[in-house]
Amino acid sequence: MAALVGFLATGICGGVGAFLAYKIFDDLVRRDAIFTARQVKRLKVIALIFALLFVIELLLPSSGLIIDSGGMEVVGLVDDSASYIDTPKLNLGSLLFAAVFYCASAIFEYASLLQQASDETI
Repeated sequence: MAALVGFLATGICGGVGAFLAYKIFDDLVRRDAIFTARQVKRLKVIALIFALLFVIELLLPSSGLIIDSGGMEVVGLVDDSASYIDTPKLNLGSLLFAAVFYCASAIFEYASLLQQASDETI
């Protein structure tokens, strides 16, 4: 059951992150507005989603069943079996992407302030 919750949470977070990335590029194409507060907010939400994925994968065990089939290991998902392998998953990729997107949001926030100051000067 925990594996199902983890897969659902990962899917929902991935879908929301993909939608936000779509909105960032959609605004860029339609409005030529990349350095805005809206884009900064979207980037911070994407960073939060990746951090949330890191925590979800750390707290929920990844459940799998290893089956011996002629010397080749096959890993499959199981529901309730005595052959569970419950281990926390340390996904440093999610943590790294969270840091990258948060840094990008800080850069975009500074660029947004510079753009606003430039617009006020002119």
